[in-house]
Amino acid sequence: MLEVAAPGMKKGDFKVNYENGRLTITAEKKAEHEENQGEKITRKEFNYQSFQRSFTVPENTVHTEKIAAKYNPARCGQVVCLKAALNKVRQNKK
Repeated sequence: MLEVAAPGMKKGDFKVNYENGRLTITAEKKAEHEENQGEKITRKEFNYQSFQRSFTVPENTVHTEKIAAKYNPARCGQVVCLKAALNKVRQNKK
């Protein structure tokens, strides 16, 4: 299991992708704040946050079609947690 803590991120900010043996978790958040005095803009601020983490996950060790992500904001207090469950393939022992 992988767990990602991302301060300030919400569920909709995350994307989880598995391709060619790599599990990639990305998050992106944009914010804009504008203050006006009448019709005149007095201050305008922009904020952009993003991250990307990739992990090698060999296809013969996990059920790639069963990779699941769960969003749990309460578990980490003010920090968002995203868990990617990797269901292991059971090896037949002879």
